[in-house]
Amino acid sequence: MDCAKRGSVLPEDAAFCTNCGAKVDMSQQSAFVPVVLAGRGARMGAVILDTILVLVPYAFLLLGAVNKDLLAVAWVFAGIGWMAVVTVQVYYLTSIGQSIGKRCLDIRIVRLETDENGGFVTNVLVRGVLNGLLCIIPLYGLIDALFVFRDDRRCIHDLIAKTRVVRCEK
Repeated sequence: MDCAKRGSVLPEDAAFCTNCGAKVDMSQQSAFVPVVLAGRGARMGAVILDTILVLVPYAFLLLGAVNKDLLAVAWVFAGIGWMAVVTVQVYYLTSIGQSIGKRCLDIRIVRLETDENGGFVTNVLVRGVLNGLLCIIPLYGLIDALFVFRDDRRCIHDLIAKTRVVRCEK
């Protein structure tokens, strides 16, 4: 028998998990699917894809730099493109716990305790906005990224938001 919360192997007559203390629900035993942490390469690939997507709309500014007559139009298209990317990213992060890059690489963000989607506050505000603000601290971004080499593959923003990144179930 397995703990539905953590996947710990338990004795057949256990009423509570010996590791996390959760009550054992016999009805969910057959439905238990253990989560698999996302690979470090997949996480990095998702960050790279998301960064490229945010930068692509600014290619319009190159057009404006080449042709000064199109500079105002280039700024408008760059702004609209950037807003479209950000809107889609926020929608995906809020509704399914994936950015576009994470969706392409079949990984998603889940809450540590429940393995459920964290929603807008957790995935956008804490992991995105708060983590972005912390980047004003010198070397924070590098240190945050290096935390992925921990055994649990959780970066500082994962620790703050109480999340982890897992592979999607197929």
